[in-house]
Amino acid sequence: MLSLTTRPPPCETMTKLNESTSGRREMALLELTNVNSYYGRSHILYDVSMSVESGSLVTLIGRNGAGKSTTLNSIMGLVTPKSGSVSFRGEDVTGAEPHETARRGIAIIPETRRVFPHLSVGENLRLGYVGHDVERPIDSLLDEVFEYFPRLAERVDQPAGQMSGGEQQMLTIGRALMSEPDLLLIDEPTEGLMPTLVDELGDILVDINRDGTTMLLVEQNVELALTISQHAYVLDEGVITFEGDSDTVRENQEIKDRYLSV
Repeated sequence: MLSLTTRPPPCETMTKLNESTSGRREMALLELTNVNSYYGRSHILYDVSMSVESGSLVTLIGRNGAGKSTTLNSIMGLVTPKSGSVSFRGEDVTGAEPHETARRGIAIIPETRRVFPHLSVGENLRLGYVGHDVERPIDSLLDEVFEYFPRLAERVDQPAGQMSGGEQQMLTIGRALMSEPDLLLIDEPTEGLMPTLVDELGDILVDINRDGTTMLLVEQNVELALTISQHAYVLDEGVITFEGDSDTVRENQEIKDRYLSV
């Protein structure tokens, strides 16, 4: 963990970030500007700036401990930045309470799935609807979730705690979709899943995005993340070191070796 007094040195690839972001920010649904976040006295994020356009699927990648989850938590209000700003639809939401952020149209899918194990699949899904200003009827949203995840329909009355890890991940995503969010923050959705489920889940995320839901994806499976996303940010020790379209990052072996290899 980074100390209060240390800061990673600037990287030469930051020039590419500055060159490429200027055209993207005019249409940003979400924008972070010079965000600095801490856990206690530990400085985790250093002047993080990034933007997510409406309708896009953007990935944030980097090694373990780079600050990816802290970035999502800083957006959601689970961590309050010490400086910098987070804006959503042009409105400053820096440090807003998580429930306020959720009501504005942002949903987070945490790394730990956090289903309610003693409630049924259907009850878990309905909880995602409660407390949100959703225009569509609940049954319409349930039908949509079941189209993405037919296994949830098959297990609608089953206690969530009896499901496999992959099924619980589907349930967590489905529950988030029940709030009809404009932006999904997704943290490590494929962690611990079998390879066949990883590919299946990747395809479903693409479908959800194509149907109009904007996504910011944190994913340790770099190949999957760069395959399904359109744009990528590379985070290293709390600093954005590179930004570019996902195909460019995937084809750049130097970036992979320097910032993404174990």
